[in-house]
This record gives sequence, structure tokens and C-alpha cells, in this order.
Amino acid sequence: MKEKVVGQIVRGDSMTQGPNNIVSGYARGYYTLIQFIENVSVPQIVIRINAKEGSYTPAKPVQQFLAELKAENKQVLAANYIDSRLEVAIRRPALLKNIADAVTPILDKMWDYVKQNGFVTCCGICGKEDVSSSLCSVSGNVQFICEECGAQNEQLLNNAQTQEQNRPVNIIAGIVGALLGAVIGIVLWVIIYQMGYIASIVGFIMMICSFKGFELLGGRLNIPGIIICVVIDFVAVYFAHNIALAVAISQEFDTFSFSDAYRYIPMLLKDSDVAAEYYRDLCMGYGLTALTIIPSVINHVKSRKAQYEFKKL
Repeated sequence: MKEKVVGQIVRGDSMTQGPNNIVSGYARGYYTLIQFIENVSVPQIVIRINAKEGSYTPAKPVQQFLAELKAENKQVLAANYIDSRLEVAIRRPALLKNIADAVTPILDKMWDYVKQNGFVTCCGICGKEDVSSSLCSVSGNVQFICEECGAQNEQLLNNAQTQEQNRPVNIIAGIVGALLGAVIGIVLWVIIYQMGYIASIVGFIMMICSFKGFELLGGRLNIPGIIICVVIDFVAVYFAHNIALAVAISQEFDTFSFSDAYRYIPMLLKDSDVAAEYYRDLCMGYGLTALTIIPSVINHVKSRKAQYEFKKL
């Protein structure tokens, strides 16, 4: 995020820009965080303020305040009070120059509410007051938490990761599950091919189904399992393409059964024009499948890693 935009949001408050498009700090008596999230269908800005009720009951309940805030501002996507944190997500403006104008009115209203109603800042997990909190990422969820909660969550995540890694993997059963999942993708491929299309979404669905099948029957999906699934998916594309072509031939010629049409494909490929179209469609299928599978595999590995990750920012 550009320093000019950050400066317009901060306006002299003791907040600074940190990693992962985050602006955070102890401002106006509250641990406050502003996170810019881009890798979602609707880019958004999430505002979090660590605050809980103080010595007296608020004149307006926090849930009512947040509901009114959402109703009054069309750019607000969600507004919730979770574990001593006010969280408001707003739609990120397309233009950089409009970001500060979208954020600051919402942020000011949130600060004004907690201040006027006697809320006190606290740890975002346990809710303890008068404790020093640090900005941490817990399973990818960024928030201000105290040292004790940080240590506890780091240990819990390490234990969970160890248990996950120690779970046995049945490779044979996993392969069977991946094959069953790939069959679903083959069926969809054939159906869409009959409509005259080769859709990248089918490659993605095939990957999801093979991953899930391996995980369900194999116990868990590890790196070797991912590699096996990807290989199966690419082999499945070849068979899906041939099956789709055989179905098209059997529909075109009544005298051909499906099995006859499938066996006839090598004969057809002796014709250079037919072969050119066949391999063009096959390469397109492989290309579209790779286009969806490779980024999805990378994101899957990253998300599984982030699931057990704890770090101070």
C-alpha cells in the first residue's frame, strides 16, 4: 500500500504499515488493525479493534451498533463482534485514491463507539486487560494477542501439525479414491465436450475430486499423494478426451457402438486433418487443466502449511 494512502488512514495515530498489507498499532487507547485482503473474489478491507465492555453496560449494545453500521453503509460487507474484537469488512474501492475515504469514516465510528461506551482494549483471544499484546498470525488469522495466548496457540498448532503428520497414509486405498474422483471429472468432461466446449473448470473439479477421494480412502493427503493425484488427473484427461470422441462418433454413426467407436479412433488419426484437430483439442485440454491444477496445488500446499503456522509479525 502506498505511503500516502497509509498516511491518510493513520492521520497521526500511532499505527504503522507492516507485512501482508496490514496497518496496525495501539491507537486511541485500542489495539487496532486494518488488513487489505486481495486474494478473494471481492477484494476487501478488514478493520479489527480489540475491545470489551468495561465497568458499565454500553448505552447501545455492540451488536446493535454493528448492525446499524452495516445498514447505514453500503460498502460494509460484514460487521461482527467475535472474541472481544469488533470486526468490520468493507468492499475495497477500485481506485487507490478512494481507499482512505472508505476506511476512515468507518474506523472513526468504531473508535468513537468503544470510547464513548467505556470499552477497554484487551487480548483478542482471552480478553485479558492491561496486558501487552503483539500482532500475530494464528493459522493465517492476524490479530493482537497477549504473550500467554501466543505461546499456547503456538504449542497447540505444533501439536496438531505433529498429529497430522503422524497419521498413517494408505497409498493403495488413496490411489483407488483418487481414481474414483477422477472418474467424476471424466464424466463431466464428456458431457461438456458434447456441447462443443473444453472447459478449464472440469480440470479443477477433477483435481478437487481426486484430492478428496485420496484423502477419504487414504487417510490424509500428503505431498506424494498430491503428486499421484496430479498424475492421475493428467492421465484421466487423455481418456476423457478419447471417450468424448468415441461418444461423438457413436452418436454420429448409428452402426457404431461406443466400443467400436473407441477402437476406431487410431484409424481416424491416420487422417492428417482429423489428427490435427484431435491433438489440438487434446493439447488444449491439457493446457486448460494445467492452468487450473498447478495454481490450485500451490494454493493447497500453502493453505495446509498456513493452517498450522504461528508467527509474530
